[in-house]
Amino acid sequence: MKYLTTIIVAALLSACASEPSFQTEQQSILAISKECTFPDSLGEKAPTWVCDGKVPGLVVQAMGLSENKLAGIGHQRQLALLDSQASLAIQLKNKIDASIENYTATKGTGTSAQIAASSELKQKLVVSTEVVGAEIYQSVISKNGVFYMLVGLDKKDTEKAVQQVIEESQAVDKGLWQSVVPASSSREELKNDIIAFVNAG
Repeated sequence: MKYLTTIIVAALLSACASEPSFQTEQQSILAISKECTFPDSLGEKAPTWVCDGKVPGLVVQAMGLSENKLAGIGHQRQLALLDSQASLAIQLKNKIDASIENYTATKGTGTSAQIAASSELKQKLVVSTEVVGAEIYQSVISKNGVFYMLVGLDKKDTEKAVQQVIEESQAVDKGLWQSVVPASSSREELKNDIIAFVNAG
């Protein structure tokens, strides 16, 4: 009986040992296709946002980095912040431009004058690198000393940022904005449409 019990226990231990082995193998396969590593340090695992992975809750996000290690960590952090802010501004501008195109296509009159006004508006639209509401969500340093930083805007802050960009632009050229909307619409409607489009992701 004692001998039989020993066999059963050994069999159970063997079964338990094989399960983690299978799971580890599966995880290894998944890691090949999904694992994110630092661009400057291939093989070193990195947060998914370093590889442009979408961060839940953020409508607009951007990564900045700094390789300048000689000036100290404080200066390196500032350079990474400036880099990420510039990238965030570009992405926000692209989203606003896309929303203007969408508005012109879906609610516009389709006249050459409106299309021309829409194109001019996109060219003149400026998004400052100091985006309102932008926050630092995470920063990390690779083993090679490169400083990575993630900045972003959630839905609420995206609305504030877009609204400020539009209001500043309208203050400069109200007529151009009015030329983009049909006669039956208003600049306020266009602004709300842009905010909704950008926040929809």
